[in-house]
Amino acid sequence: MRSTGDRTYREEVPSTPSGVIAAASLALGFAVAELTGVRLLGGVVLLAGVGLCWPRWRRQAGVGGAAALLAAYAAVFVLSHLLGHVIGAWPSVVTVSVLMGVLAWVVADRRGASGADVTGRPGRRSAGRGQRTRPRGVRHGAP
Repeated sequence: MRSTGDRTYREEVPSTPSGVIAAASLALGFAVAELTGVRLLGGVVLLAGVGLCWPRWRRQAGVGGAAALLAAYAAVFVLSHLLGHVIGAWPSVVTVSVLMGVLAWVVADRRGASGADVTGRPGRRSAGRGQRTRPRGVRHGAP
C-alpha cells in the first residue's frame, strides 16, 4: 500500500503467476518423492504448492474458479499416475504440469489481481470494499 496524503492506493506488486507455481509444485513434488524415496515428502510439496496457489486463485477467479482449479490439480495428479503407465513417469509429470499451468493461467492468472484480463477488458469482479480502482475525481474513460 502507498499513502499520499489522505489517499491510499494498492500498488501492483509483480508476482509469480499461480500457473507457474502449480506446475512447478507438481514436478517438484514428484522429484522430491523420487529422489528421497519418501512419497509423503512429495505430498508435502504438493500441499505447499496448493497453499500458495489457493489465495491467488480465490482472489483472481473467485471461490468457484478456485475450487475448479483445486479439483483440476487433484485430477491432473491422478492423471499423471495413469498416464505414467503409458508414456513413463517423467513425461507424464511434465505433461500434467504443463496442463495445470495452462489451466491456472486461463482461469485465474490472465485476469490478474484486478479482475481484468490482460487485454484490459473488465473482469467478472469489481474492486473490493475499501479499494479504489482509480484516484478520486477521475472519471471512467478520462485520459
